[in-house]
Amino acid sequence: MPVEKRTEQELDRPTPYGDTFDGLLTSASAKVLSSYKALFLVGDLSQQWTPAFPQNLDAALESGTVVYMQARHAGQFERNFLAALLRKHSGRIYIDDTRGHAILPKRLDEVHERWAPFHLRGSPVRYGINRTDTGWLVMIANPAGVTKHPATVATPPKPAQVDPTKVATVSLEPRVGCKKFSELLSGRSLTTSDLGALRVDPGATIFVSCDY
Repeated sequence: MPVEKRTEQELDRPTPYGDTFDGLLTSASAKVLSSYKALFLVGDLSQQWTPAFPQNLDAALESGTVVYMQARHAGQFERNFLAALLRKHSGRIYIDDTRGHAILPKRLDEVHERWAPFHLRGSPVRYGINRTDTGWLVMIANPAGVTKHPATVATPPKPAQVDPTKVATVSLEPRVGCKKFSELLSGRSLTTSDLGALRVDPGATIFVSCDY
């Protein structure tokens, strides 16, 4: 598609899982790995393998972390070490033949359903979830209805075109124990009813704060 006709939604696509995953290197410490409920091994680990990674992964599993890996990743562990891991951490290591997928969609669904602190339903939106000192912060962005016109040497910048009909309505379903919800920028308190029908205008972003 010509660059001058690209819309915000085509450049910034919503996903069912939001921006809720972190990328880590195999040099991550046992403490860092253990801070996650689930870990996916992806990519060519042989290019970034570190001597401490197997033991750090073992420590993460010991703390309760669940590990998902591809069959090719399993082959990169020393055979006896992997066998010992599987015996020691039965039920917390999943080895899949992904066949073209970096991560199987069913595993993403599984992790999202089991551990996501919030579920969003309704219009397709971009969202991210982050911890705060007092609870959680949920960012919800609506890229729909925004068409940008990139400037070039020969073309001066033009204002973005916004279709006011492309309003997003989403339901935010908390799965953690929050006592207070508010819209961060305005400070407005949000009721359970408000959370069931959050409005996000085209090109707009809202931030919902959840406090314990």
